[in-house]
Amino acid sequence: MSELLEKIRSRGHWRVRIRPIQFEDGRISDAAELEHILDRTFVQLRGWDFPHLGSNPLEHCEDAKGNVWVGRETDWEDYVEFWRFYRSGQFIHYSGMKEDWPDQRQISAFYQGLEPGEALDAFEAIIRFSEILEFAARLVFRPADLERINLEVTVNGLEGRALWDKPGGLFPANKYRAKVEKYHYQQSFSFIQLADSKPPALEAAQDLFGHFGWNPSMNLLRDIQTELLRKGSRLAR
Repeated sequence: MSELLEKIRSRGHWRVRIRPIQFEDGRISDAAELEHILDRTFVQLRGWDFPHLGSNPLEHCEDAKGNVWVGRETDWEDYVEFWRFYRSGQFIHYSGMKEDWPDQRQISAFYQGLEPGEALDAFEAIIRFSEILEFAARLVFRPADLERINLEVTVNGLEGRALWDKPGGLFPANKYRAKVEKYHYQQSFSFIQLADSKPPALEAAQDLFGHFGWNPSMNLLRDIQTELLRKGSRLAR
């Protein structure tokens, strides 16, 4: 196991898995084509891309089972991420909760004062679901004939966390706390269902917040999402 992946799993983290409904080992021809697909499908909603491609060459590998993939590991500030994209069309992404890594954040003090395991940033969850669903949509629309995909998102290490917003925000501090250790979202989508990725992202966020005892209206979440995307969205396909 990667040392970075162990580090990510040591605190709260997100796990994303996107895969074609029908498995085909050689669906994508080679590593170069994998990179070409990512160049056309990555999402950047907030000054940081998903998945993070970076400026250096991606890692290429063929594992012991013959699976060819490209990927990257990033450990910079509170961006602690690990991802792989396989010739079968499967994409796996692990990322640490930014709220759990203020001890690594040097440029900004935004999460200073929070301890690992203490909070889940509601706005961060909304934008994270938005970029995950948009990336899934782009995979369905563009690369190797992915007519239908299965999407799984697991948010790990939730129990006891308080839903967090900056002071004076949506709700009083520490009012809403997680009642589960992890949240699991799973759904299959066709390209038609993901023609607009924003509504399913909000449905997933609303479902997650329900496990904290917060039940915001879809209109409120839509307004938050719209404002977040307005600040730096590149949603156009």
